[in-house]
Amino acid sequence: MRQKNLQLYYQHDYGVAGFDKYRDIQVYHNNRKLDKIWADEKTLGLISEYVRTHVKKVKAGICHGTRRGFEQAVLSRLLKCTVIGTEISDTAIRFPQTVQWDFHKRNSKWIGAYSVVYSNSLDQAFDPKRALETWVEQLTEDVLLFIEHTMSHSTSGTSEINPFGAYRFDHALSAFLSGERENRDLFGLFDHHIRTIKKLDNLLLCKR
Repeated sequence: MRQKNLQLYYQHDYGVAGFDKYRDIQVYHNNRKLDKIWADEKTLGLISEYVRTHVKKVKAGICHGTRRGFEQAVLSRLLKCTVIGTEISDTAIRFPQTVQWDFHKRNSKWIGAYSVVYSNSLDQAFDPKRALETWVEQLTEDVLLFIEHTMSHSTSGTSEINPFGAYRFDHALSAFLSGERENRDLFGLFDHHIRTIKKLDNLLLCKR
């Protein structure tokens, strides 16, 4: 564990069972924690304020890994537009504006459809590169992807439940953008998708 804590990023290995084991674990713990809400209105308010200031016309939004749908409910209210959420578990049908969907997967209807994409669940990605590539693709031009990243999303917080962790994710991404090649395997998509990053408290803002 000490060695893992020193790494810039870490990805849990599910062995030969691979994605099937990952999905089963995510669904199990989604049901176990269904009454828990990780997102908070203060952070979502910060996002909404930034979006209203920097986006001329907010069309719609999407959040990924939303469990009870708190994020999209708050952002819908604050941004006064439709915001949906995705959740890998079949519990999604219990909550408004929530779609059962693996957030790694491409949905042709969502490509270029959203003015804002938000997630605090990148740490739950089986394949973070693929997830980020999918989320960026959902953005309309010159709009915003928000990734909430705290110390609990670092390498020290990884497990079979939260398989991906990055220490100072903004620094890892910045290092890639500045040409440090050791990060290119994970963040290679950003050279043609992302042109700026900014830090807003615990939010990493990626602008297409």
